[in-house]
Amino acid sequence: MSQEVKITLYHFNMMTRAELFRLILHYNGVQFEDKRLAFPEWKEFKQTHKELLPFGQLPVLDWNGKIIAQSHCIARYLAQKFGQSFANTLLILKCKLMLK
Repeated sequence: MSQEVKITLYHFNMMTRAELFRLILHYNGVQFEDKRLAFPEWKEFKQTHKELLPFGQLPVLDWNGKIIAQSHCIARYLAQKFGQSFANTLLILKCKLMLK
């Protein structure tokens, strides 16, 4: 990536749908902040960071201040951003399996 981009992934501190996003970012050598929340932190975080949570849910990706929510939207955004779009039907299948 040519210019400095600040990326933060907010998700629960467990194996969730956010694993796919982490894999895409790591695979592409992208530096990002991995903010994992424990359930006891969630209630306070939800109240104090409403601007990050358009649907009141995790995971959320903050891409240079652009908030992207919902697992499928984040996956598609990242895949298209890195030229790994869903044109390949096998790739579509693998991503859908990881999101289930």
